Amino acid sequence: MMAIPARPRPPPASWWWWRRWTKRDWAIAAVAVTAFLFLLSSLSDDPRRGRGAGARPPDAADLVGLTLLRDASAKGALCLDGSAPAYHFSKGFGSGSDSWLIHIEGGGWCSSISSCSSRAKTKLGSSAYMEQQVSFAGILSSEPSQNP
Repeated sequence: MMAIPARPRPPPASWWWWRRWTKRDWAIAAVAVTAFLFLLSSLSDDPRRGRGAGARPPDAADLVGLTLLRDASAKGALCLDGSAPAYHFSKGFGSGSDSWLIHIEGGGWCSSISSCSSRAKTKLGSSAYMEQQVSFAGILSSEPSQNP
């Protein structure tokens, strides 16, 4: 009599992540992740809908005007589009009245001529596109309840 070779045992069902995923598996996973992110975003506080329950709207004290550096062009300090450099400035208050907090918006630098050209048409590359007034909130706020 001839011996029949033993078949390898299939892995337990708990090892489902080890097998190759089919297109159907990926589609189900994508739908599940999308549904989860949609649920998460609907539960989170959306800054476009307001600052949260009970928060007051920004008033004139919260808005900080744009300051343009007029003489910077004589030194060659210009934005990508040739406009004057600009910043928003608010004096410190209380125990921090003699201190500075510098906040530089992320975005880094442009790494090619095309990315510099694209950036020149945004607030990251031109003071012409910067907001005339911005609301300083959180650590930038002069409101003691937001910035103790």
